[in-house]
Amino acid sequence: MQGFRTSPRIITLFAKITKAISVSMRERGANVEGEFYSVREAAAELQISEATLRRRIKSGKIKADLVSGVYGLEYQIPIEEIHPAYQTVEVVEIENQLTMDDFRQAMSSEMKLVIQTAMGEYKHVTTSLLEAQKILLEEQTEQIKRLTEKIDRTEADWQEKERLREELIQKKKPWYKRMIGD
Repeated sequence: MQGFRTSPRIITLFAKITKAISVSMRERGANVEGEFYSVREAAAELQISEATLRRRIKSGKIKADLVSGVYGLEYQIPIEEIHPAYQTVEVVEIENQLTMDDFRQAMSSEMKLVIQTAMGEYKHVTTSLLEAQKILLEEQTEQIKRLTEKIDRTEADWQEKERLREELIQKKKPWYKRMIGD
C-alpha cells in the first residue's frame, strides 16, 4: 500500500502558516526556541527539494539533529537554520549616556551640515548651468547676427539683380519703345 503524498503547495502553505504562528508567538513573548522543521517543511520553506536539503545536511551546510521518529531516524532542522532571524545572539547591555537633548543637538548640527553641503552643491550646479546657458545664449545671438547679415546681403543682392534685370529688359526693347517709355 502506498503512503499518502502531500502536494508541495500544501507543504509550502503549511510552512508559511507555521512561520506566521511562530512570529506571532514570538511577538507575544512566547518562546519559540527549540522549534524544529521536518525535512519536508524545511525543504518547502527553502524552496528546494528534500534530496537537496539532505545533501546540505550531510555536507554540514545546514545543521540538523538525527532523532528517533515514528518511521525510524528522522532529521529535525532547528528553525534558526532556516530563518536566521530566529537565531539567538548574545545581548550586551549598553549604558545610554546620551540624553535626548544631546541627541537632538547632535542631529540638528548634523542636519545643518548636510543641508549646507547640499546647498553648496546646489549653488555650484546652478552656477554651472547658468554659465552654460549664458555661453549657449551668446553663441545663439552670434548665429542670429550672422544670419541677419546674410539675409540683408541676400536682400541687397536680390535688389541689385532685380535692378540689373530691369535694365536688361529696357536694353532689349526696340529703340522706339525705349523712347516712348512703354
